[in-house]
Amino acid sequence: MRFAEVFLRLGLSLVAWMVLFAYALWLMVVPQAACRADEVPLSLVLLYALPLVGIMLALLPASRKLPGVHDTLRWLAVPLGLLTLLAVIALVRSLEALTVPPCSTGSPLLDRFWVPVHLVTCAVLLVQAVRIFRTPQPVHP
Repeated sequence: MRFAEVFLRLGLSLVAWMVLFAYALWLMVVPQAACRADEVPLSLVLLYALPLVGIMLALLPASRKLPGVHDTLRWLAVPLGLLTLLAVIALVRSLEALTVPPCSTGSPLLDRFWVPVHLVTCAVLLVQAVRIFRTPQPVHP
């Protein structure tokens, strides 16, 4: 494997992990976030970030072909899974309270589906994290 490919796979995988950690942290913060009239609401920013999160979920397995690296990086799935579970708890609490995010997205339709969309995204994130964690790099002789 060439150096450029190794560098690209490692870089893509690390960036994907960092973006997904940031997404999970932001989801945990949204229910407690205050909103000012002159700011873009964090809830709307998270909706705009969903395509990026989807791309990053697809890039997580990029390190599988790197011997040893995948075995090390796959342990990042444990804290990411825990953060995502905490984010799910925060989302379920806001769903149980029948509230929208503290700052409205500006559209009643988006406000109505904000929590379910992020719950589905969290479920996909958890499934991908478990898949990454459970598939160690095979050792080639």
